[in-house]
Amino acid sequence: MAVGKVTDESDGVPELMPRVLLKTLLSSSAKSDEKEAIVTRMQQLRGSNQEALSQLLDGMLAEVEGLSAVWKGLRWPFPPPSYRAKLGILSRILDSVLDGETEPRRKRSAMSQLVRQLPTAGGVWALQKEAVRRNKRAVSMEEMLERTPKDLETPKYTVLAQKSGWEVRNYDQFSVVSTLMDSSFGPGSFNALAGYIFGGNKEGVKMAMTTPVINQGGSKMSFVMPPQYWDPQETTPTPATNDIKIEGEGGGLISDSTKLAVMWFGGFASKDEVTKRKAALIAAIKADDAWEAVDDSKDPFLLQYNDPFQPPWKRRNEVVVPVKERAPVAAKSAAAA
Repeated sequence: MAVGKVTDESDGVPELMPRVLLKTLLSSSAKSDEKEAIVTRMQQLRGSNQEALSQLLDGMLAEVEGLSAVWKGLRWPFPPPSYRAKLGILSRILDSVLDGETEPRRKRSAMSQLVRQLPTAGGVWALQKEAVRRNKRAVSMEEMLERTPKDLETPKYTVLAQKSGWEVRNYDQFSVVSTLMDSSFGPGSFNALAGYIFGGNKEGVKMAMTTPVINQGGSKMSFVMPPQYWDPQETTPTPATNDIKIEGEGGGLISDSTKLAVMWFGGFASKDEVTKRKAALIAAIKADDAWEAVDDSKDPFLLQYNDPFQPPWKRRNEVVVPVKERAPVAAKSAAAA
């Protein structure tokens, strides 16, 4: 497949040449409006022509990967003067983001995230400094809250107990809109739910986005409904298709218990990383004197708070297990007797 340029006449989008776009995005003289226009066009392609966007991102990746090792290895104590020098910095950031991953879909995702940052980061040199600074910081809950979108509503909770790297929360009731996922999931489930939120319902009601996106065992994805629909008596907009469902109790997140053990982490929520974090949370709960899982057999939930264009050092992810307070030892002994 050719990656020199992308033409998408069906969207009224002119040809998009990877090298030309990268030169504009990396240029210190290009206006921020020009850079934002490129990002906007790419976001439009994401919704209307995923194949064209993939081709464009592959072209950008080819431009970066084709750079010589000399340029990739240069370190600059000040903003670099040339396109190839800036491309070398972008290459190092990309390698850091991917952390050894080579799967094409993941590489495209990483490139799109970095492209999204370039108009507002103050240039690729400043973006690299931010990435290094953020990666050195301890991933505390305070840091996670900084990474949470400030303009999006999120379910309300009270922290009951703070542990080392995790905490126990008590959640208020909230409702979600959900759809089932399959093993071939790409952007399909996300786009189906976003379509409902943005007016693709029978009443044509457009709603505000919320956070987080809830993933239940890789089989169901849910968006949190806006707060005005958390009241069971409130009528929600009707889904236009049978695969979209409105659910209470957080779509199952708080059906077993409103008390949830939560472990947070940054970076990509890849399958391997999520599996590792879930195991760590389950082990931490088992070792805790005060709390225990409601049901050890159930797979933990995954919560993701950021849009797909956020780089890993700005992401907030959480794995979640419903818990209950452990019965005191004396009470257990009496019950056994």
